[in-house]
Amino acid sequence: KMEEEGATDTSKLEIPLFPGSPITPDQQVWKKILKEGHGSTPEAGALCYVFYEARLFPEGTVYDSYYNLKDQKASHTFQVGKGEVLLAFDEAVLTMKKDEIALVTTHPSHAYGRLGCPPRIPGNAFIQWEIQLTFFESKRGQQAKMFKPMADRIAVATKYKNEGNELYKKKAYRKASKCYNLALTEFDALGTIDEDETKSYHAMILPLHLNLAACNVKLDEGSKAIKNSQKALEIDPSNAKGLFRLGMGYAMMEEYDLAKQHLIKAVQCDPSNSEIRSELEKVNEAARQHHTNHVRPSIFKGIFKQDPN
Repeated sequence: KMEEEGATDTSKLEIPLFPGSPITPDQQVWKKILKEGHGSTPEAGALCYVFYEARLFPEGTVYDSYYNLKDQKASHTFQVGKGEVLLAFDEAVLTMKKDEIALVTTHPSHAYGRLGCPPRIPGNAFIQWEIQLTFFESKRGQQAKMFKPMADRIAVATKYKNEGNELYKKKAYRKASKCYNLALTEFDALGTIDEDETKSYHAMILPLHLNLAACNVKLDEGSKAIKNSQKALEIDPSNAKGLFRLGMGYAMMEEYDLAKQHLIKAVQCDPSNSEIRSELEKVNEAARQHHTNHVRPSIFKGIFKQDPN
């Protein structure tokens, strides 16, 4: 198979000096401990809670972050060793202890490879994270969580949802989205639930996904807006807000036919909503401009006014 144009074999790259010491047999991932942790390290399959900042190395350009919210205690969660994150991230967290903060630097072969992830991550990019492992829950602990009563889950989720709503009103959209995500984690390891619990569960997670989609739109995160809107519509296929935000997500990704399709459905579900009609007109105009001038999706910045539930 021919190499793609512009791609370079990662084995031939000039490797910059990494801080710390290697943690993988091939010495492609290095770690420097900035703050010592305590206790044991997580096993593969453990549910880990982390804060991190990701940047290109050695340039230092930050391309992603999940900051510590001191008041909300929200963090990114994933199952370590299960391929849910980049290989180097997995490998590093498996070596960390609770409350440890570490600087992790990796060769492209353990990150995005020779193709990268355009436009933010160029091909053959060296990546560095500052990671804090705040907590991890063993597989046994996750199984025990299956017995947590639905009422208790909903009470905690409601608390975080309300905090997210207050942050949204203050235009702190990224912090709000982290609260909504934390609320959703209350329903991990749900197990079997009865009909009444299912209704309560759906009534809780529907607004959480709608609110996340609203934050995604505000943050110009088109693909995430699509994902969260679709999850909301799985519960309520005729939800006008879900259709509206799904249409906006597609518009931000320049998928104008799909955007119009879902905005038209939103109008049909809520004919009196002038805002949806206004956005449909804007999408129609943007589609016309796109076909003639290749207009950028930034035309949509700042045009979304809806508040969360």
